[in-house]
Amino acid sequence: MLLRLSSAACCSVLLAVTLTAQTSSQPPPQPDPRIFLEHVNAEMLRLGNAASRAGWTQSTYITVDTERMAADANETLVNGEALAAPRPLREGDVLAVGRQAKGITKLPLTVRAA
Repeated sequence: MLLRLSSAACCSVLLAVTLTAQTSSQPPPQPDPRIFLEHVNAEMLRLGNAASRAGWTQSTYITVDTERMAADANETLVNGEALAAPRPLREGDVLAVGRQAKGITKLPLTVRAA
């Protein structure tokens, strides 16, 4: 038994296949920037609050443990190198806090003669 389709039926099938292919190849809708900003603001607020609580705890409860936690987070740097033992400072040395391994330097101060 042979199935014969009229030219109108063939056109209908081709049109349906074409429309299906066109709708599936359309790019997905773009996300709303307001929703993105709401998520970013919420995450920044959460991280900022956590950092503030940790700083307040270290400043308020001055114990060996909190000082050790702060020391683990930051090193004393002289000219970009971690200070392992006391040493005399010379004019022009740059004193800062940060992490030598990560290349982070915060609050740099240049030593000047008095």
